[in-house]
Amino acid sequence: MRFSWLLLPLVALTMLPRLAMPDLPVPTDKRAALDAIADILRGQGYATRLEDRKTMDNIRATRGACNLSIAVDTSSGVLIDLFGSIQPPDRPTRLVYRGRDAPDLPRLRPAVEFYAQRQFARFGIAMPVAPVVMISADPTCDIDPDLFTRLRTYPAL
Repeated sequence: MRFSWLLLPLVALTMLPRLAMPDLPVPTDKRAALDAIADILRGQGYATRLEDRKTMDNIRATRGACNLSIAVDTSSGVLIDLFGSIQPPDRPTRLVYRGRDAPDLPRLRPAVEFYAQRQFARFGIAMPVAPVVMISADPTCDIDPDLFTRLRTYPAL
């Protein structure tokens, strides 16, 4: 019986800070990632503009006969279908993650990073996360996935 009473302060000490913290999701600052993508593309000679949509923001870029759209997703992959639905049907969606083409949506690592970022943000720690970059481009476009190797998203603290 004495042992359980000694355990009570330890449980209280660990649970009270957790209960005091708000359990609100911390949004990822995708706009900053899109601004970084626009800077990368402008450095490659593209003319860029941000399309501000209610459902998702994306970058439209043109260079000569090459037209492309780029957006970012952090973990869930929900936006990939949405992004593909707002693109012309002759332009398939290509995924780039950590500077490499991803034939399928990477699931485990982006999800772990997303939830770790969310937990660190609750304590005011801005943990960078590599987003999944969605690219829809004309067949004439040649986009090097290595351009997006250092791209990261941060929580909007």
